[in-house]
Amino acid sequence: LADEIMSKEPDLVGLSSYVWNINTVRSLLAFVKHKVKSQFVVGGPEITDKWINSPEDALLADYAIIGAGEYKLLHLVHYMRGFENRMPEGIAYWERGSLIYADGKKEIENLDIIPSIYLDSVIEDQYYANQEAYVETMRGCKYRCKYCVYHKNLDKVYYYSLDRVFKELTYLIAEKQVVSLRIFD
Repeated sequence: LADEIMSKEPDLVGLSSYVWNINTVRSLLAFVKHKVKSQFVVGGPEITDKWINSPEDALLADYAIIGAGEYKLLHLVHYMRGFENRMPEGIAYWERGSLIYADGKKEIENLDIIPSIYLDSVIEDQYYANQEAYVETMRGCKYRCKYCVYHKNLDKVYYYSLDRVFKELTYLIAEKQVVSLRIFD
């Protein structure tokens, strides 16, 4: 991944950070950040207020998205391209040596407004070769156990509609012949 970033030097590199990959994300950023002109944005459950206030972590990325990132990332890209005149809330960034962060923790109430990576054919056919897929039917957890991160940054449980879930499952099983489904709940 580092080689690909260094060879292509994209304008923006986005990385989702989860408990199982956060150390890899940190290592990747530390390795490539000063070798390319690319800007880096991190998001995901591991990017929290604590993360952005930790200098060794916060300095790794140019931007950090706190909370649900689908629309915050879209607005960040629009801001960077000049289509919006102010930085969106919920994104931390450095300006003249100071961390700037306007809390924008508003979550997406209706998860169905997030485009489906399956129904919108974002996933290329080659990635169905192992006949497995991951499906998210909700975000958050009502139990909020201390050892678990699934509820991290969420004030309540948010659900996809059953109609959306059934459409995704039908697509994956009937059209893509997936035999192994992993449910992220």
